[in-house]
Amino acid sequence: AEGRWVTTHEGIAFDTRGRLIDGQHRLAAIVASGVSLFLWVFRDLPEDAIQVINRGKARTMAHRLQCLGFAASDNDTVAVARAMMTGVKMNWRELVTESDLVDFIAAHEDAIVWAKKMAPKGQASAVLRAAVARAYYHVDSQTLERFCLAATDRLEAGHLTETDQSVRRFAEAMRRASRTGVERVAGYRKWQSAIRHYADGDRIVKVYGQERDLFPPPEGT
Repeated sequence: AEGRWVTTHEGIAFDTRGRLIDGQHRLAAIVASGVSLFLWVFRDLPEDAIQVINRGKARTMAHRLQCLGFAASDNDTVAVARAMMTGVKMNWRELVTESDLVDFIAAHEDAIVWAKKMAPKGQASAVLRAAVARAYYHVDSQTLERFCLAATDRLEAGHLTETDQSVRRFAEAMRRASRTGVERVAGYRKWQSAIRHYADGDRIVKVYGQERDLFPPPEGT
């Protein structure tokens, strides 16, 4: 700021994998100013140190994921992971720690990335993507992909089966319900039931949200 640079205790830090986990903004400011400065450099911090660095500022969960090197590291990933963790549980407001969330995303990143690709944001809700990500471990990938294409209206009209058409109608009904504030657990229960019906080759006529978890994550995750 106006050439007034002062050396302080704050510097830059790298974790044990060599990733810069603190000091990004300081380095960007130095590049923009063209001024050379002395900075303290800290190396070999634990990988999870990013979760407690600069907590006085608003470091988003997505930013933490990015710093930790996750391929899926945006706000949508966080929303999908939270919905996955909630699943069919009624108490979706229960506290989930950031460490728990990071561990969960690390365990299920492939499923989350796949679900986000098959049911893109803007065409599907985070709750649908969460149900798809959990079904990823239980349903044939081609069947699940076709379900997503039908639910997001991306199948050509001439290639729609009656079952595909029932998915389209159900998805439209769910979109209308979401605009009236359908509760997320109720939405998840219905989506998982719809996926189960489709995977079994059944038309989706009337879906009752299953309280039973149809697509539990693999044990130990």
